[in-house]
Amino acid sequence: MPDGCARRFRTRLGTGAISSFTGVFIAQLLTELICRQMLDRGIDPPVHVSANLAAGDAHNRVLYERYRDQARPIEP
Repeated sequence: MPDGCARRFRTRLGTGAISSFTGVFIAQLLTELICRQMLDRGIDPPVHVSANLAAGDAHNRVLYERYRDQARPIEP
């Protein structure tokens, strides 16, 4: 789309910015590549997991405690 919208409505309102999607896609590809390289070297990547998983909150809490001085939480 010339204006960068993935969806155009009859009201001429556009939504679904393609640039945002592209940026997120690239970030996810880089994350996957780095994690794969870490695993190939025998390193367990410190990646947050979904809180919907059975041990998701506990896993993420451990990461937060380990890296609390280096990274801020997403939510206060």
